[in-house]
Amino acid sequence: MKMIVGVDGSIPARHAVEWCAKHSGELRAEVVVVYAFEVWEGQPMEVILKTTAAEDADLVVGRRGLGNIAERLLGSTSNQLTHHLDRPLVIPN
Repeated sequence: MKMIVGVDGSIPARHAVEWCAKHSGELRAEVVVVYAFEVWEGQPMEVILKTTAAEDADLVVGRRGLGNIAERLLGSTSNQLTHHLDRPLVIPN
């Protein structure tokens, strides 16, 4: 099994990485960390979707990130992934 976790430097993203560290052993999963910058690589959701497909990941772990006003206007990356991802998505607290 392979898990993708999207990070942006926020505390919630750190919690997502911690969730992966805690559960990867019991799931026998390899963890791939994706750090997406909107300016350089496109929208974070697009980068995570492309990486998930390229890595043939079984599970994506996301979390509410740094966005605040933009997130309220456009929707969070995690919310967008719930609509576009064709694999299981975990959003830990």
